[in-house]
Amino acid sequence: MKTIYIIVGPSGSGKTTLVNEYIKPTYGMGELISHTSRPMRLGEVDGVNYHFVKGNYAFDLMERQELFVETAPYNNYMYGTSKNEVEEKLQQHDEICIVMERVGAAAMKQVFNSKECMIVRIFLYASAETCLRHMLADKSRSMSCEHIRHRLAIERLINAVENEEFIPPSMSDYVILSEDNFALNCKQFDDIRKDVIERQTQQL
Repeated sequence: MKTIYIIVGPSGSGKTTLVNEYIKPTYGMGELISHTSRPMRLGEVDGVNYHFVKGNYAFDLMERQELFVETAPYNNYMYGTSKNEVEEKLQQHDEICIVMERVGAAAMKQVFNSKECMIVRIFLYASAETCLRHMLADKSRSMSCEHIRHRLAIERLINAVENEEFIPPSMSDYVILSEDNFALNCKQFDDIRKDVIERQTQQL
């Protein structure tokens, strides 16, 4: 049976760090690469960081053709996961892991959950204080001005609260309690994966 692990959580909770620095390298899981209409940034590679689409109009054409599992706007650009991307990666890997918003996780469950593929939705919980601390420490956004980074971090936090990102969605299969303890987060994921494998074995 194939497995898609979907990590959901508030901005700054450490979702991407957990996936990129532990789950993928430890278990060799496949990576779903999203499409985006935003311009490519310095150092990014098409097909590696994202599948870059030439503007919102081109993205909208793809969306009208129902090529995406889910889409979401962010900072005036569009992001989405294509059905073809998921199908190709499922052919190449037994396990896939992706960070998604809760709406996208629900859509993925609806489209791909089956007897041959189990969708496992994991909510990574972190307090607002922890998330803000992570945002302020994030140097990847190339902001030279400290007060600009602080303002944007506050805006992201407010947006997360308004979107109820700190409330575990009712559809979560598992919850990881994260409070700046990366090793513990990894251990909790290990336990979740073991439980998933046991459940799949029982279904055979």
